[in-house]
Amino acid sequence: MFLRTFRRMPAMLASRPFQTASFQWKVSIYDFKKVQELSKRAQAESKNPILIDVREPGEFEAGSINTAVNLPVGKLEDALKLGDKEFVDTYGFHKPSITDSVVVYCRSGKRSTAASKILSEKGYDHIGNYTGSWLDWSAKSEN
Repeated sequence: MFLRTFRRMPAMLASRPFQTASFQWKVSIYDFKKVQELSKRAQAESKNPILIDVREPGEFEAGSINTAVNLPVGKLEDALKLGDKEFVDTYGFHKPSITDSVVVYCRSGKRSTAASKILSEKGYDHIGNYTGSWLDWSAKSEN
């Protein structure tokens, strides 16, 4: 069970430390508007966070956020151990470095929270979690 502590942050982007009994990590919380901005920018822009859909490939293929790449949460930890070339060959995009900003989402926010923890444990400092995830995105982007 996670203990969630909220801090006052701008409406578009909040930050939340997550904590388990032996580990704490800090994650920026992204909302629909912030992710919508990301989806409109070119993926190749190096200053942009990389948007990673951590759902399974079939879910990703059925619908995803523009500019997102797919890396299932169940493969994330092993994927981060791969060399850059092997990572690109396997997943089709460049492996984010620990200094890159990475934003994750899934269907409802549960798997993206797990992915945030994995990224933090691997040394990533700039982690974002779109907690509304695909359910929020698909509901709001249709309107």
